[in-house]
Amino acid sequence: MAERAVELNPGHLRAQNNLAYCYLNIGDEGRAYERYQHILTIDQYHCNARYHLGLLESNRGSLEEARTHLKKVSESCYNHRKSVELMRKLGLY
Repeated sequence: MAERAVELNPGHLRAQNNLAYCYLNIGDEGRAYERYQHILTIDQYHCNARYHLGLLESNRGSLEEARTHLKKVSESCYNHRKSVELMRKLGLY
């Protein structure tokens, strides 16, 4: 269903984000990562996409990349609570 929503309206960021989140929930981190990256090509300030990229980078062990994404989220989304918590948990804050 989420894939169909994106097919019908590829510029709709909420649909793109929902699809990426679906991929994440079924364990397809590669497709989730690609979709979140795509969202940022449309809107570099998309908080959910950036947060989830930070989460994915931390899962991959790429802590500097995780820090970059999470810091941007916390700055551009008025101290996005989840990103600050994740940065503290990872020792990046």
